[in-house]
Amino acid sequence: MPTSPARPSTSYVAPESMVRALADLLAETSDDGAPVLPDVAAAWASEEDMPLSGDAAVESVKRIGELAADASEDGRQQLYVWSGTESV
Repeated sequence: MPTSPARPSTSYVAPESMVRALADLLAETSDDGAPVLPDVAAAWASEEDMPLSGDAAVESVKRIGELAADASEDGRQQLYVWSGTESV
């Protein structure tokens, strides 16, 4: 099976507003009181080239939110986000 060439990955520090939004996602609820995390995870998983779906997507979004909540606002800890693909 031929492999595709790997694309380089890009890494950057998430802006503070993004970190807060991710952290707030853990407690966010819809108008009827249901958590929005599963809906956000489903929307994220439906994006093109997303390797996760279902419970794995929910767990990944939850973990990213927890990491964001743990990042301190004093700048000593930062949340890094990266993008890239591995060859298959």
